[in-house]
Formats: sequence, structure tokens, C-alpha cells
Amino acid sequence: MSEGIGTDGDVSMEGATVMYKPQGSESHRKILYTHLSDDKKQNGSTVRCNTEHVLNDLENRGELKRELLNSIYEIVDECAVQYRCSQVLYFLSQIALSWRILFVRCVQAPGHGKEEVDGLQGVEKTYADSVFA
Repeated sequence: MSEGIGTDGDVSMEGATVMYKPQGSESHRKILYTHLSDDKKQNGSTVRCNTEHVLNDLENRGELKRELLNSIYEIVDECAVQYRCSQVLYFLSQIALSWRILFVRCVQAPGHGKEEVDGLQGVEKTYADSVFA
């Protein structure tokens, strides 16, 4: 924990639900990713790191070949700091350029907690709190 030993630590959990069609498959798959961090910053750098982790994980498992990926469609809430700021748009444009893909970001629900992933993350956070209480 970044606060040090013997103090109350705090962990951030960010979630992403990813729907994709694996190479050679006829159907889509859905995976929930949970990103844990002891750094509570929820900004463009966090979004970039988490997005790259998801893409690299799917590629490393052989389910998503970089050269066959042509676009990413992402639905996010209206959190300005985390999803709509110039920093995150710059970082996502870097991912789009390095992967040679189109990155489409759809801003949907105002505020937090409106999508499936938010409900699933709430269940995981409640469970984690009960384990570590």
C-alpha cells in the first residue's frame, strides 16, 4: 500500500467489461477485467494503463491478433477527469496509432454506476471488503 505499513490503506478497483470475437470463433465472448491499484488517481494515465493491459492480455492469450484488430468501440460514463479530458484522449490516440486501429469512444450515462460493469464491480468490492475487514 502506498500509505505504508501500519496505516489504513486504500485500494482502487477499476473495471472493464470487454466483448470480443476471438480468432477462429463463431461467437463473441465477454470478460470482466478488474484493475487493482494502491494509487487512487483515476485519470488519463490510469485509463491508458488499463486499456493497454486489456489489449496486451487478449493478444498474449492468442485470442486477439494485433494485425487483425481494426477498431475498438468503448462506452464510458461522463466522468470528465477519467474519460473525457484531453489527457485521456491524447493517450488513447497514442494507443490507436501504435495498434493502427480506430478508437471510438461513446460517452453515455451521466455520472458513475450506470453500466453492467459498475454493478459487477460493486459486488467484487463488497466481497473484498468482507474478506479484508
